[in-house]
Order: sequence, then C-alpha cells, then structure tokens
Amino acid sequence: MVAFGLASLTAGLIEAGGEWSAPTIAAVIAGVGFLVAFVAIERRSPAPMLPLDLFRSRQFRGANLVTLAIYAGLGGVFFFVVVNLQASLGYSALESGAALTPATAVMLLLSARMARSLRRPALDFR
Repeated sequence: MVAFGLASLTAGLIEAGGEWSAPTIAAVIAGVGFLVAFVAIERRSPAPMLPLDLFRSRQFRGANLVTLAIYAGLGGVFFFVVVNLQASLGYSALESGAALTPATAVMLLLSARMARSLRRPALDFR
C-alpha cells in the first residue's frame, strides 16, 4: 500500500512539471489516498509493519530529520556538480557521471567500513 502511495505521488508530481492535468491530479490524489489508508490500517493493526509509536520519540524524529537534511544536501551537491561539469567544462552527461565515480566508491567503502565497526545488536522497538 505504501509503495503504491509513494509511487503514485512521485509519478504525479514528476509528470505535473508546472502543468496540472487531470491524470496528474488523479495520481497525486491516489497517492495521498494510499498513504492515508496505510496509516489508518497500521493504526488498527495488532502487529503493524511500522509501529506509529516510534514517531512519538524525539530521538527517532530528530534522527530522521537529520538524515533527510544530510541526504538532501548530498543530493544537491552531486546534482550541481554534474550540472557545473556539463555547463562550465563541457563534459558530456556520461563524462560528468563518470567523474563522480571515485567519490561514490569512497562513500561505499567508508559506509561498509563503518557498518563493520559498529556491530551493535539490533534495536528492539517493542
């Protein structure tokens, strides 16, 4: 249900692109409807897939907001670096994407190393 909601909402917002037609409005409304239905079902479920009580925790909300900010910034940096490489230096799309391969490899290696070093037991949210 949540996958349909996010997919429909994303597709509707991407397709809108400044012009709101009937299909894009329908996709956005369907996406919001699916997400509202997901929350309603999860609230009533005895064993929810996503315990909504997690969102009462200030630490959980804060960690998620910080993660959102970090990845939004990282996505913006990569987007503007690629645009800069294409506009200023005349790189093709393939060349500018390939120029970021070392940065991507370093992030992958560092994240794997950090994951091995943390080795903590899984959190139990019961």
